[in-house]
Amino acid sequence: RAADLGLAPADVRRVVERVAAGCPVLGVRYRSDWSTGTRFETLRRLLGDGFIAVKLEGRGHATLTAERHPAAVTAVRDFLTARLLG
Repeated sequence: RAADLGLAPADVRRVVERVAAGCPVLGVRYRSDWSTGTRFETLRRLLGDGFIAVKLEGRGHATLTAERHPAAVTAVRDFLTARLLG
């Protein structure tokens, strides 16, 4: 369960296809967040360099809301700007 992405197999295949076509996936987590399990490792195995992992120091779970971390906000903003504005 710790490695499960919570996606149907067809959705996983589609994500892999999209990454292969040049659309990376961004993941942001606190290093000490036990609830993310080994999902980042699963994503790295499936997507290789197409998975961009941002691991934050500190405790928490909600990287963009309740326990918002400035580096998480910057990473997501920069990622979306690059994807949406080219």
